[in-house]
Amino acid sequence: MNRFLTAKIVNTSELGKALGKAEAGQLIQRVLKRIERDARVAGGRLEKQTTTRVIIEFPDQIQAEAMAWKVDSVIAAVPVPKGLRLKSAVFVANRDEAAIWEQSQFETLAGTGMARTLNRERPVERIEVKYGERSWFLDFAHAKLTVGRDADNDIVVKHEWVSRQHASLTWVDARLLIRDMSSNSTYVRYLDNAREIRLWRDEWTLDRDASLAFGMPLAVSEGKAVRLEILF
Repeated sequence: MNRFLTAKIVNTSELGKALGKAEAGQLIQRVLKRIERDARVAGGRLEKQTTTRVIIEFPDQIQAEAMAWKVDSVIAAVPVPKGLRLKSAVFVANRDEAAIWEQSQFETLAGTGMARTLNRERPVERIEVKYGERSWFLDFAHAKLTVGRDADNDIVVKHEWVSRQHASLTWVDARLLIRDMSSNSTYVRYLDNAREIRLWRDEWTLDRDASLAFGMPLAVSEGKAVRLEILF
């Protein structure tokens, strides 16, 4: 069964502010074209390209996964001015799932996609963090958890993909600030639209339910991901 790899540049707003929209847009298009070129060599076929993402069709899961692992190296090979970094998210799915990987607030270069206003029935009083059968809670009074392989972490995860001090989770005004401190990344996937974001020595703020995976993207882990569930 054919599989679809979506590679998306997620820090377009940052790039646009630093470089200007025109230069940032040209840079992103160069990167996406390079991903498409390498994917074609690897047996893929261009399905769609937008201002911030490219969707590539592959004959099977193995080829799509192999290309997913190469995306970071493809991006790293493209020079970026002013010491900036390109940040990407990669998603492997069937056609229907790829089609609903919706436009997001990151696609500002096209002038589309506004940040969504949350419609909550009640204010967030605490955030639940689940790992296996255990749960931890973050709120104003208990504002921080650490995650890693070392025993002095609040959430100890004994796995080769997990760094000794992998990440911290901090309550900030009813949202969750994730700070990656690892050698091999933290991956964030929202539960409502399957968008997956890679963090490496970087921060991200969550405002709704999501999964965190350590060391390997959920999209290519075949159910073997080391993951936390974040519930608002």
